[in-house]
Amino acid sequence: MSIGIIWNIPALIEVILKIKNYFDWDIIKRKKKRNQQYHEYDFAADNGCAHLWSNVLQEDFFLSKDMWRIQSIPKPKLVRPGDIICINNATISRWIPLLPGQCFSSGVKALDTERKELLKYIYEEGGEVEAYEYFETDAKVKSGIASIRVLPRMGYYLLCCSGPLTFSGIPVIVSSPMFSKKLEDGLNTLGAVKANIEATLVEIPGEWSDQLRSMVPAELLKRYLAPQYALQAHRITQIKDPSPTAAAAWTGFLSIETKMPSETFKSSIFIVNDQDKAIQEACQRVISYADFLRSGLIGGYWKTIFNFDEVKSWIPEATFSPMQEPDFTDKAVRDFYKNFW
Repeated sequence: MSIGIIWNIPALIEVILKIKNYFDWDIIKRKKKRNQQYHEYDFAADNGCAHLWSNVLQEDFFLSKDMWRIQSIPKPKLVRPGDIICINNATISRWIPLLPGQCFSSGVKALDTERKELLKYIYEEGGEVEAYEYFETDAKVKSGIASIRVLPRMGYYLLCCSGPLTFSGIPVIVSSPMFSKKLEDGLNTLGAVKANIEATLVEIPGEWSDQLRSMVPAELLKRYLAPQYALQAHRITQIKDPSPTAAAAWTGFLSIETKMPSETFKSSIFIVNDQDKAIQEACQRVISYADFLRSGLIGGYWKTIFNFDEVKSWIPEATFSPMQEPDFTDKAVRDFYKNFW
């Protein structure tokens, strides 16, 4: 009988190994060992993305209740580069935030003061259209509401991991094999996918960081306070259809006829899932803004200085000259402004 037991030891070991693998004891052990560097989030929750940024930004985290209707953010945990980040129900798209984390950064505090000043101007001096036009352009980009699609570099794709708003998300770095195997079909047909991600928090590689900074107007670089972090993806699982997801097309224009060149920019929201049709409609609002700049209402020579999409050109790369016979009628003003919201 004892000989029979000894003879079956290999089979017993195999059974034990199968049980061990079934319960993932080794994975659980590793998670416990690194519990100070392991952080899990659920982007299906309203505050999922803000929760992640509060842990990354720490004392620089700021949430304007006027802009983001999120009632409670848990006390932040310390999250550093090199930590493991697991995100459930994340929307993955190619539209990344141009200013990652800026929506939640203390750098937007000054916008609250500007907003109050403009509201005071509305009520005391008139000029409601001018004030709202300001918030539709300047304030949106200053607060980080700007999305951009970039080309792959060095065998990697820079994508976005977010909730329903890509410009409040965090960039995620995905290798070309992982992109083609798991994401390419879904992104091409649906514009985005929903999935779970396991990744390491890293600094955005220089080839992308420099590119993104080059597209930020000079005046905004002074306010570029949010850390330049991204997620280096290791695993992407449970891929499924996405919820409606919004990005922000934007571009900038430079006045080239004055001694002191001035910059202005336009942000226009579109639904990523609707792809080219939605982007084209958003671009029409941006182009209408270019027409507004060259009209007699503003005047001057304006040049397109950057675009929001490296993959496809949407905004004419041209110099806009003043109209020959500017139209100052009330109808003309309304026609220009109706495209801005």
